[in-house]
Parts: sequence; structure tokens; C-alpha cells
Amino acid sequence: VNCDIDNDNIPDKNIDLNILYRNLKTLVIKKDDSLFKSLKLRDFLLKGQTLAYYQVSWNQIVLSEKYHSNEFFHELLHMASSIHSPCENTNFCGISQRSLKRHINIGNSLNEGYTELLCERYFPNYFSTSYCEEKNIAWAVEEIIGIESMYKYYFNADLSGLINSLLKYTDESSILLFLTSSVKNNENRSIKKFLKQVYIKKLQNDLSNGDINTEDFVNKIAFFFYKLGYRKVDNECKKLLNDELKEQIVKQYNKIRINQQNQSMKLVLDMCHK
Repeated sequence: VNCDIDNDNIPDKNIDLNILYRNLKTLVIKKDDSLFKSLKLRDFLLKGQTLAYYQVSWNQIVLSEKYHSNEFFHELLHMASSIHSPCENTNFCGISQRSLKRHINIGNSLNEGYTELLCERYFPNYFSTSYCEEKNIAWAVEEIIGIESMYKYYFNADLSGLINSLLKYTDESSILLFLTSSVKNNENRSIKKFLKQVYIKKLQNDLSNGDINTEDFVNKIAFFFYKLGYRKVDNECKKLLNDELKEQIVKQYNKIRINQQNQSMKLVLDMCHK
């Protein structure tokens, strides 16, 4: 596998990468199509054809004969951020946890989205259509808690750290519901509602503390709404924002949407003229 890395997007050198270094010492990479026959039909229906996966408990990446380098890079990041606890029979994978003993799976959707987001940042030639919605959701969480914190929690398999950061802006039960929700289960609306409320709360705190000004507040929320796929600044925001701010956000949102549409049209026209 040719592995070009974008050094400009590598996280802060101070971030602890001990999990990566430790797992690399014993990592096994193998091709074995027979193992894919044991995957449940549900996995294929939800994700499409599975061509690679990382077995946390065995610290091995298993590849299908038809695998693409994109699948390998994705599983490589899972390896770099995963710990198996034999005593608890629990997998700590990035910003998710799965207890095989207690049948608990929390944060999986978010973790897959962030892994995909990091693949796009680190590997310049990476392209995938997987986990598109999950990727946008992970970006939103990163906007809320900060990129350095997100890197730290991911590469240290520290879901608790992520939860503690979110507790600054919301309650534990809301966080638990968010982390156990899945785009695949048609829970996208409730996920976005949670993110919207938490992000507005975070920016309101920043505004009150003088960390940002009103213009920053408006621009950040407008772009946040656009990135999460909102077609308009909906009525829900009336409960969270005053009318003056809401009007400014609507105007800025429309500017962003029109600008993005113009850029997309220009790109299409340029391709047609080549």
C-alpha cells in the first residue's frame, strides 16, 4: 500500500500516540476472504460490501482480496486508537466503547465518522463515499470541544474525556442518547437537534466570556447549520436566539449557501470546458 501522508494535517506533536506505537509492535495484517463469510448479512445491508475490518481483541487487520487502499487506511486508524481490555471484555476504540460482556455499544457511529474525517485529512489521495453523515456529525462535535481535544480523546481511546467536555454544555442523559443514536436507524434528526443546541450553548458562553464577538457568533452558527445540511435556519432557533441574532444568521446562512452553489456551478462548468 502506498501511504502518502499530508504532514500539514498531522495533529499536534504533543498528542500521546502510545496506543499506535504499542499496537504496531504486534499488528497482524492478512488477506482472508473466508473470514468475511462469517459477517452478518445486516453488516452488508448497512455498510455495503465490507472489504476490510480491524479485530481489536486480536490486533489484526483483515483484508478481502478485493480490498482498496482506502479501506486499509480506515482500519489503520482504528488500530492506532484501539485498546482491548481482556478483564472487562471491552473494546475501547477511539471515541467509542463496546462491552462484549454487557452488550453495550456506545459512540460507534461518531467514531466511524471521525475516523473517516481523519482519513481525508491525513491521506491526500483518500476518497470514500462511506459514513458521509457520520463524518459531518463528527466534524460538528469537533467544533464544539475543539480539534486538539478531539484528537487527544480519539488517539487515547478516551470516550470519558469526550463526555466530560460535552457536559459543559448539556446533561449526561442527552449525551448518552446522542452517543447511542445512529444515522442508520433514522435518528439523524434527533442527533442534529442535540448538536445544534449544544453548539449554540457553547457559542453563547464564548460570547459572554468575550472569546468571540457577535460577528463571529453569527458566522460560526450559519456555517454550522450549512455544514449539517439544514436548508434553512428553522423555527427551533427562535427558542434559543433573539430575533436580531436570528435575522443576522439567516442572512449569513443564505450568503454561504449561494456562495457554495456558485462554486459548485463553476466547478461543473470548468470540467465541461476541459
